[in-house]
Amino acid sequence: MKILTDRQKAVLRYLGLDDDMPLTVREIAEALHRPESGVRSALQALERHGCVERAGVALTGGSTWRVTR
Repeated sequence: MKILTDRQKAVLRYLGLDDDMPLTVREIAEALHRPESGVRSALQALERHGCVERAGVALTGGSTWRVTR
């Protein structure tokens, strides 16, 4: 069983709201009013747990993320 922190749960919940379009770290951080570094570390932990995956690269050059199906 995976134990997720509140920040990881918030990021995962937000990513699950928009299934059509992968989001960048900056977009997630702005929506959750969190620092980008905290969102980045939460995404890395969620990736290790297999909850999210990198979806590609945005036009701005950052990685995009989506919930693993």
